Amino acid sequence: MLTMPSLGAYADLRAAKKRLLAWTTMACVLTTALLALTPSFDGMTKVWVAMALIVLSNTFYSYGESLCASFLPELARPEAMGRVSGWGWAWGYIGGMLVLGICLAYVLWAQSRGLRADHFVPVTLLITAVLYGAAACVTFALLKERAQPQAQALSGAAAGATRWRGCARPGRTRASTPTSAGCWPAPWPTRAAWPWRSRWRPSMPSR
Repeated sequence: MLTMPSLGAYADLRAAKKRLLAWTTMACVLTTALLALTPSFDGMTKVWVAMALIVLSNTFYSYGESLCASFLPELARPEAMGRVSGWGWAWGYIGGMLVLGICLAYVLWAQSRGLRADHFVPVTLLITAVLYGAAACVTFALLKERAQPQAQALSGAAAGATRWRGCARPGRTRASTPTSAGCWPAPWPTRAAWPWRSRWRPSMPSR
């Protein structure tokens, strides 16, 4: 939430969405694969390393998810954005279930051979990282960077930061979140209310 507006502003400023998506995807694949090494550590070191890698992998995944969404206006007409977005989510869930099925099949095979969890769980993490990276290669092969550098991106990021500060003023509810129309009080900040989401996903429903 704190870093994505700046990352989005940089991507718009440099027309570097595809390049940033490549870097964040590689970082997500790497940190996910490194989780397979956590059993080699001892004691609490194992826990801290695993926690750090989980946080990093999820952070890079979130970056990639938002960067993918930023291509939606370039790939679909305004009236078709919801449908194309739905296709993207559907294929994403199909891919996730496919990886889950492959990992489950391996776990059942490993258990039938009497292997312990500290053997087959790291392998499932490697399977996940490899398949995620392989699927991303299709995106990088087909997706083109159509955006042009936008000098006004920095002013847009500054305006978004100002809205966040305004929503945090005394007298506002602590759960108020900024939108294009001002601050929207909610029980908790929802992803649909994030300022960059309204710019990149104009018709995407929140999960």
